[in-house]
Amino acid sequence: MVTKLGEKFIVRIDDRGRVLIPKKVRQKLMLGKGDRLVLEISEDIVILRPIREVVRVRARELREVFFDAGETTFGE
Repeated sequence: MVTKLGEKFIVRIDDRGRVLIPKKVRQKLMLGKGDRLVLEISEDIVILRPIREVVRVRARELREVFFDAGETTFGE
């Protein structure tokens, strides 16, 4: 059961201790299968934060995105 309260959601813990993160929240935070979260406990509050890892890209792939100084992105 998921009930939305503003930007808060009420979720239920299943018999295996799992909590379902609602689809709307996963989409908003760009969370997908296999993503890792940090679980913090502060007094009686549980906080889940996504771990954002830096994606390394090879220089060859960057060439397709960045232009040399003086190159234009339009026209001839």
